[in-house]
Amino acid sequence: MENNKPTLTWKGAVYGAKLCGPIAVFSLVFGVAFGAIAAEKGITSFQAVMLSFVTFAGTSQFVAMDFWTHPINMVAMFMAVFAISARHLLMGAALYPWVKDYPFYWRFISAAFMSDPNWAFSLQEYEKGNRDFGIFLGGGFLLWVPWFVGTYLGVEFGQLIRDPKALGIDTFIVTFFACFLISLWKGKQRSLLPWVAAGVVAMLGYFFLPSGWHIMAGGVAGGVIGYVTYKEESGDD
Repeated sequence: MENNKPTLTWKGAVYGAKLCGPIAVFSLVFGVAFGAIAAEKGITSFQAVMLSFVTFAGTSQFVAMDFWTHPINMVAMFMAVFAISARHLLMGAALYPWVKDYPFYWRFISAAFMSDPNWAFSLQEYEKGNRDFGIFLGGGFLLWVPWFVGTYLGVEFGQLIRDPKALGIDTFIVTFFACFLISLWKGKQRSLLPWVAAGVVAMLGYFFLPSGWHIMAGGVAGGVIGYVTYKEESGDD
């Protein structure tokens, strides 16, 4: 008999960590790449590690580095980071059935450990009837630790990598998210439209917009097309 009551156990946390285990390797590599970029921008080791330790923002941190110039355009940086991170509003809403009966501090902790992989794995388990919220927290914790550890390694030893492109490090992020997107595709041709729109607009923006703004433009374009197609699919149902 399926148990639909939300739970929070160590067993679930261990299971969530196992699910995210392979991706933790990518988290470490991403952290090293971010640390190396932060060092190039003049950010100290302590500052970079604390940024990854406290925020755990992944892609948004890379976006922020694109705007880390002198002087820093804070408005442009904020808008770009917000556009990239706005998906967390919907991701958090999807977790509400799990956390609504938990104390506020558990909700706060769950938001701090939210990332795309552990969120996706957790929702898949939720749809299967597994209501153990430890899956989400365990997976998030396993991704968080190598992220800030990798950041430290990147800041301290990133200069030893003389040619990152020769090692293919510059392709890790793109490859990871491409594979991640494919795993989320539900098989409907219409669901490809937001991805195509975001990619085309971002590519055009890379050539015609100020530095960093192409990311925000692609995110907005994909979000708008995604909303329109979602409304159409809902109407079809």
